[in-house]
Amino acid sequence: MTHIKIRPILETESEEVYRMFQEIPQEENEATNKAHGLSFDGFQDFCKKAVLRSKESPQDGHAITITYLIFDGEIPVGFGKFRPIMTELCVQNRAFHFAYMIAPKFRGRGYATAFIKFLKNEALKYGLTEIRGTALIDNKASCKVMEKNGGIMEDCSDGEATYVISLID
Repeated sequence: MTHIKIRPILETESEEVYRMFQEIPQEENEATNKAHGLSFDGFQDFCKKAVLRSKESPQDGHAITITYLIFDGEIPVGFGKFRPIMTELCVQNRAFHFAYMIAPKFRGRGYATAFIKFLKNEALKYGLTEIRGTALIDNKASCKVMEKNGGIMEDCSDGEATYVISLID
């Protein structure tokens, strides 16, 4: 890990970012990469829609979702999503404030931990006092990421743990 940079997804992204999305599985540990398997042009449409979802609340009860890209220097290593305001549908589906996916060859290097640390600061800008995320109990790495960021397991059911990360001391 050299220099971690995190920024919102843009309407148009590079070939390198596209390739990173293709390296991350479509589904893994109950997280979904909806850009996996898209053509490059399809990926650009995905990026445009992601930017729109960060500004407009969809009509179907879903929440505004900001997609961030995680870089090590100029190398894209993963992505994450942040929902600053939870809707009832989000809570029902256990889709809480954040999720992330790191490309397999970059896992275990602290990128997910850095992303959550970044999100804690972003969440404060929205006036939040805590954020929630989930991890499969069997996904020890994600559980550790939550705990490294001060996460306390609030609930554990159906093989999934819900963590609460307080933003205030």
